[in-house]
Amino acid sequence: MEPMKQQDIEQMEKEAQQELNVLSGQDDKKREALSGIAEELSALYANGKEWMKTNMDPEVMEPRIQKLKAETELLLSKAKTKVQAFAEKPEVREKLSEGKEMVAGASAKVAHAVSEGAQEFLQQEPVKKVVDNVSQKIDAFANDERVKEGVSSLKKGTLKVAESAFNGLKKILDDDATDGEQ
Repeated sequence: MEPMKQQDIEQMEKEAQQELNVLSGQDDKKREALSGIAEELSALYANGKEWMKTNMDPEVMEPRIQKLKAETELLLSKAKTKVQAFAEKPEVREKLSEGKEMVAGASAKVAHAVSEGAQEFLQQEPVKKVVDNVSQKIDAFANDERVKEGVSSLKKGTLKVAESAFNGLKKILDDDATDGEQ
């Protein structure tokens, strides 16, 4: 196995810090609760990097790296436990519940405002005229004799095509049936 380099240790630290950031999220109280762990993590890696500068022997280095990984996992596990305990606090649950209710109330107000706005928009005289005009055009189009005749002709033409296709298929099947008897 190739010996770890300073960059590898820095990458491990970066990944651990990212995981810690994900755990704390945007919540300042979670960040505050995890700040001690963040400091421990930084100190752990600072000591590891300092030790690595003077100890480059792969046989001595590998156990130290494994210990560093184990201690990192222990710290992250401790952080997860703190976050879970934080989430289970009654005041946190209450705040979440209040937040959900606030969002639901706000979205209901927004939906109501949009609905009122749409109704108000439709009641404006220019919009009414456009809607009425479009409605009249559709009615006129649907009741136009030429359209009715065109639809009727289309139906008749479609039926003729379908009948021709049916007769052609029937003829083919009849020819196959007589060929099979011979």
